[in-house]
Amino acid sequence: MSKNSIKLDINLSFHQTQLSRDMSLFQVTMIGVGAMIGAGIFVLTGIAAGHAGPALILAFALNGFVTLLTALSYAELGSSFPEAGGGYLWVKKGMGGLHGFQAGWMSWFAHAVACSLYILGFGYYFWEALRFLRVDKIITPIIDMVFPGVENDYIIIQKILAVIVAILFAYVNFKGASETGKWGSFITVLKVIILAGFAISGLVVIFNNPEWAAKFEPFMTKGFAGVIGAMGLTYIAFEGYEIIVQSGEEIKKPEKNIPKAIFISLLIVVPVYIIVGFVALGAVEIPEFIRQSHPEIVKTWDYLSFSKEGAMVQAAKQFMPLGYLMMILGGLFATMSALNATVYSSSRVSFAMGRDKNLPDIFGKIHKSNRTPYMAVFISVVLIIFMALVLPIEDVAAAAAIMFILLFIQVNWTLIKLRKKKSKAKRHFRVPLVPFTPMLAIVLQLILGYFLFHLSPIAWGAALIWLVSGVFIYFSYSKGREKERAEALIVYEEKLPTKAGFRILVPISHPDHIEDLITIASSIAKSKDGEILALGVIRVPDQLPVVEGKNFIDEFKDIMDIAVEFGKKKGVVVNTLIRIGHNVNNAIVDTIKERDVDLMVMGWKGFSNTRGSVFGTVLDDVVMSAECDVVMIKMVHLDKMKNILLPTSGGPHAEYALEIAAAISEAYKSNINVTMIVPPGISFEERNIYQQRVDDSIALIKDKVKHVEGKLVKSKSISSGILKMAETYDVCILGAAREGLMQQLIFGSIPERVAKKCRHTVIMVKKYQGAKLKNIINLLFRKAKDRVGKR
Repeated sequence: MSKNSIKLDINLSFHQTQLSRDMSLFQVTMIGVGAMIGAGIFVLTGIAAGHAGPALILAFALNGFVTLLTALSYAELGSSFPEAGGGYLWVKKGMGGLHGFQAGWMSWFAHAVACSLYILGFGYYFWEALRFLRVDKIITPIIDMVFPGVENDYIIIQKILAVIVAILFAYVNFKGASETGKWGSFITVLKVIILAGFAISGLVVIFNNPEWAAKFEPFMTKGFAGVIGAMGLTYIAFEGYEIIVQSGEEIKKPEKNIPKAIFISLLIVVPVYIIVGFVALGAVEIPEFIRQSHPEIVKTWDYLSFSKEGAMVQAAKQFMPLGYLMMILGGLFATMSALNATVYSSSRVSFAMGRDKNLPDIFGKIHKSNRTPYMAVFISVVLIIFMALVLPIEDVAAAAAIMFILLFIQVNWTLIKLRKKKSKAKRHFRVPLVPFTPMLAIVLQLILGYFLFHLSPIAWGAALIWLVSGVFIYFSYSKGREKERAEALIVYEEKLPTKAGFRILVPISHPDHIEDLITIASSIAKSKDGEILALGVIRVPDQLPVVEGKNFIDEFKDIMDIAVEFGKKKGVVVNTLIRIGHNVNNAIVDTIKERDVDLMVMGWKGFSNTRGSVFGTVLDDVVMSAECDVVMIKMVHLDKMKNILLPTSGGPHAEYALEIAAAISEAYKSNINVTMIVPPGISFEERNIYQQRVDDSIALIKDKVKHVEGKLVKSKSISSGILKMAETYDVCILGAAREGLMQQLIFGSIPERVAKKCRHTVIMVKKYQGAKLKNIINLLFRKAKDRVGKR
């Protein structure tokens, strides 16, 4: 039984349904790194320096240790129970009742308040960008006019920009678009590069100053209490592993990759924070005009604290080449990527609670066309904006840290409970020294929470109000509704039929041409004594857990029924598989590997709207990654297939095209014309050579086809010659071209031009050449596509 399969509470007696796992170790690690190297380091470094002084370095290091203890619990639980929802679902599974509800309630608030911090950080960095472009001179008078008497225009502008960007990302998540794995990884690498430039530039300045050590004296300006206060304030910056496990249902090999991603991300992030803190304290000089206007600022950390969320910008412009501009860009990228991730996470948690009947049904509503939890997104963004407007940025950071601390305490306690409650569960990673390790994590987090109370009573007040309201909602509403919930998912997979000698995969997205695809696939399957696997892929937006794709299963049920019934008419077994995932091409490619597919038959509209793409962004990747033979069909009136044109030039692809043409001809009772386009003015000897190739091709299929003939056609252009002949034929079957490597990246430039311009059905055939050649071509193809896209 497949561990990725589910049975649905609808009648699908012969359809298999399977979840797709799309995220690689690199992608999910970048999600964690991107979440941790985000607004925390760009926004909170200066504020935390004011509390700890030079001991900010120690605060970052100790935070890394405290984080590691909870990360161990997340690694074990995430690898053992890889479900969307993370800490909320584990606490619910381990302790249930009020504890489970409060875990989700706190997780939602924690991500929402973290998001408030990020939009405020974005407001600052965007304002700095406007100042860099000198647009501030236009905006400031308008603010003075609208808000007369307000002393600090910047705060007003920051809040306005924060609200605008929150609404923008709410719309992005509502539409179902998000920061994809590749784009998110690029942003994360870019942030690391900017911080590396900051660190290197600062280290050069520090070690060229023989008295640099004096800047770190005294080391603990406010004692150990200041260190712990800075730890609590910046603790939110280390919570990226919560977002890693939120994607548990979508990660490839989660039992191995979740622990690896958590530990690799921490191994990257903690040293970065320590080095950046060291450089910010050691390389910055207090500007003279600041000394004169603010005599109380005498130490570097005083200046960083005075600069607040702008400390990194003010530091970078002193010693980093293009530092002002680079740090603004880094801050914008950091806050936007963190903002996107937390809007996504907060809405996912509230959606999961609505789905589980812990919150009203409105939270669990899915938009019909966008397939996104739109009400969960909307309500989460209202909460995000409210917190950003009513609290100062320091209190926002403290409130978020408090909620995450309380959530992590519950997760550590849950680990202890689940070790006893589910002692026989398979654990691919085990936390050492349980229960002592999670208990140590709980004690240290309670200490952080205590010092945060002294740092920000307002934040603790907001947190307590939220917790008390959660208790009220649970007993007055959620507790009763939990009993009403009916389970929609049951583990199931119908037993696969005995593997035939040949398996053909037919990906299906809609009913159009389904009979034609099955007919062509059936004709090939009969000639090979094989079977057909009809595949439907339900794409779920990133804003929803993969498992929510079950709600859209009815869209494919009737299509799959048609495929099965039509296969019966053709005398061929058609099995069906419905996969649910975020990435269509990954689902197709994974099916090819998992089900030992020999040939893939796909429909194609005949053109691509994407610049630099041959078939389209999905099909390009599928065709290049498919470890099997490929038949692509541009279908135009496929009911007419009496005459088949088969241009040939020899080679494995052309021979395979002959084989496919023979199978189709047998099913449709078609005539075949094997044609070779030759240049004008060829010699008699050359003509004989070409004619021999045509005759050899005919000989390969003569016994299988009722009527086959061959001819040579003179034309200056091969593609023009084929297109002219194709006008009088019902279908043209082409093999991959025997051209230069760069030209035959997919099927070759000639078949591509013919397929796009021909007014009749075109079938393009590609013989699988093995993994080694595939990888080489794949690499070259992507480089070529990037060049085309840049043009």
